[in-house]
Amino acid sequence: MSFKGNTNFQLNHSVVNDSPGNDNTISTHVGDFNYHQHFSGIESGLSKLSSWVAFSALHDAEARYPQPNVLPATREEIIQILSTWCEDDSKSSRVYWVNGAAGVGKSAIAQALCEKYTQTGKLAAVFFFSRNDSSRDNLDPFVATIAHQLATCKALKPLIAPLIDRAIRSTPGILHKNLEDQFKMLIQEPCAQVDPKYWAQLPRLVVIDCVDECIDVESQKRLLQMIQNATPTLPLNFLVLSRPEPHISDTFSLGSFTPSPSRLALGDFAESVRADIKRYLCHEFARIRKEHRRTLNSSLQASWPGDPVIDQLVSKATGQFIYATTVTKYIDTGKLPVTPMQRLDVILHAKRVANSSSPYPDLDLLYFQILQYCVNECRKLQGILRLIVSPFDRRGNLQSPFRLDNSPPALQSLWALEQLLELSQGEAAALLSGLHSILAIPSSKTEKIVVLHASFSEFLLDAQRAGVYHVGTRLSPQEWIQLLVPSQIQTLSRYCVESNRWSVQSPRILGQPIDGVDDGDLGSLNVWQCLFNDWTAIAINDRIAAALNAFDPHLYLAAILHCNYEFLPAEMNFMVSQFSLQNLCWRHYTTAVHIQISMFYSVYRKLLKVSDKSCCLQDFFTRCKSFFRGFYVSFPSQGWNTRGAPDEAVKYILFACQFSISRLNCDFPTIRALSFVPHFKPILRYSDPKWMIRVLPSNNDVEIPARWEVKYIEATEGRLLRKLLKLLHGNHYDFSDIDSRITKALGSTETEDWTYKVARLDWRKTWKTYLLGKLARPIQWKGVVSKVVLSDDESDPECQSVHSSPV
Repeated sequence: MSFKGNTNFQLNHSVVNDSPGNDNTISTHVGDFNYHQHFSGIESGLSKLSSWVAFSALHDAEARYPQPNVLPATREEIIQILSTWCEDDSKSSRVYWVNGAAGVGKSAIAQALCEKYTQTGKLAAVFFFSRNDSSRDNLDPFVATIAHQLATCKALKPLIAPLIDRAIRSTPGILHKNLEDQFKMLIQEPCAQVDPKYWAQLPRLVVIDCVDECIDVESQKRLLQMIQNATPTLPLNFLVLSRPEPHISDTFSLGSFTPSPSRLALGDFAESVRADIKRYLCHEFARIRKEHRRTLNSSLQASWPGDPVIDQLVSKATGQFIYATTVTKYIDTGKLPVTPMQRLDVILHAKRVANSSSPYPDLDLLYFQILQYCVNECRKLQGILRLIVSPFDRRGNLQSPFRLDNSPPALQSLWALEQLLELSQGEAAALLSGLHSILAIPSSKTEKIVVLHASFSEFLLDAQRAGVYHVGTRLSPQEWIQLLVPSQIQTLSRYCVESNRWSVQSPRILGQPIDGVDDGDLGSLNVWQCLFNDWTAIAINDRIAAALNAFDPHLYLAAILHCNYEFLPAEMNFMVSQFSLQNLCWRHYTTAVHIQISMFYSVYRKLLKVSDKSCCLQDFFTRCKSFFRGFYVSFPSQGWNTRGAPDEAVKYILFACQFSISRLNCDFPTIRALSFVPHFKPILRYSDPKWMIRVLPSNNDVEIPARWEVKYIEATEGRLLRKLLKLLHGNHYDFSDIDSRITKALGSTETEDWTYKVARLDWRKTWKTYLLGKLARPIQWKGVVSKVVLSDDESDPECQSVHSSPV
């Protein structure tokens, strides 16, 4: 439903009724009150806001599945206390702080309350921080996420959405302002404009969980300060849950809030928590007995493991629900030992380290025992776990380094871990197979592996607690780049080989495609931009050097030539349907190929400048030098029309090749040119190897099928053509205004005639440039295809030697 251009909307008990009209007005009926709000369209402002929202921070987000929750008939006393505060309209303080140590069940309590008040219509907004999720481990998306929920909440939307929309539209840069200003303009001021008499009947509860998992301590303080400054006038109630960290406790205790917030320490409920943990263990063991009845002795099926064992586990838990949940998951899903009874025996007989300084010795011991039964060849397990507990610094081109056609794999997915750490297919899954009680490992190889509780990450990062399983520090942004760059180059090399299916050389490429991830990784096309932008943060180590030395620019160009490109404006975010090459806009195609080659050339020049003669990149440099001087393009001389690729496509491909290397320098493409990169969507590749373009080096004898044509693409000839085009169209030459005369002049596949035909279009202006270009053209040896034999995949009985000498 759209409100634009209408008036006299009426909201009865949160139902919107649309009545015809000419203005932009909402009439809202809340209880006994009528409220009128004038606005102009809510779509554009809220659409802009939605791009800043951390949807994974919501209580019903798929990214948090399975969400922690309380077992029925547990945590009743705590939930009742918090529910009384939530429902008390006369409460003295609009802020309630719930604190507790790691693993005591804060998030489960928060989740239970969110679900309860979603059903009653009293929940306004939520935000679940998590240090293991880079989309919600920082404060940046907090204001936008809360404001978006207020604007889309069923009961609040008619009142709040127009006001938030107006704020965004009237201040275009609002989402780039500091968070305090955002909070004021997108939350405080819109809420203040709603008549106070309505708020008693509107959703007001805002739940903020795991404040301590916002990774920057100063950001935690800023968040609490924003709430503190707003509560005297803001009609929202904030339920805040966190560990009792000193800086958080000080903020709530030192008179900063007026009035003083309500407080609840979960540690004060020791007896009821013990009873709840016992009830939980009894419930879970009953389920395990039922599901594993075939592995249990019939005499044990009714009572195992018995009250004394359960009491022992309750004692070990020391009030931590995370201990109880991890124990039952391990017993239920562990790989080794084999049976649930054996796995329970491992836990019960593990001996705590004497004089342990850990705040959670039994939990640490549990983690240690679980890890002990995992394969850990050459410390590969630590390498995987370090990546899993290291939030990815999403900056610039590194935001989505892996981007498949339809399903972007997460960096902490099984597939990505194998690429980044050079593991064999299936190795990551095997190494992690015993950790399902600690990690959420999806069945899909491209979905993110999630740490089930922050205490496990803390354990791995603490040398004294983890011992031999210590993973070191979290990866820094520079370390992420060092891992991503060689992996992307290798992925791009593999993609180029697979998409060509016919290679002059066989690069030493690590890794193989796996089931479900067999398409080319088109996201790796951005590796050159990544290298250029993060140049100072990258050290050319052995792995990067090996990846570059194996990279073949001829196969790379052939691969991107086989893509179709459709230009998509930045604001259009939708999938495009496939279409054939004859419908291709060749200007966009040429620009896309040119930008790719320009990015690659810029990195090549950078590497040349910083490398010495003894550099380990000689193979890479030799191959690039040949490529940027010139190369052959070979293609079938006939049969394209019957094979679905029109003859006209050859002209486009050859022009893109010549134009791409015609203006090469060490300067990176302009900002305007770069803006094209994310808006070109490759949507079609030819799959028949008989009709694929070959890009061949000029200094080697190569094999091609008989009856194929061979064209030589030379950089100097391309530069001359570019100069002539500029003379005809001015210095600001743009494909978009190219006229039909030039299109006609370039209508042949005879590349050696293009400059002559273009020069004839305006002989007075172009003839000197043309003649001087021909005279000044450097004399260079141009290799010929001197040896053509029948290749394995081209069984053509009429194959014969073909010699081609470019003019």
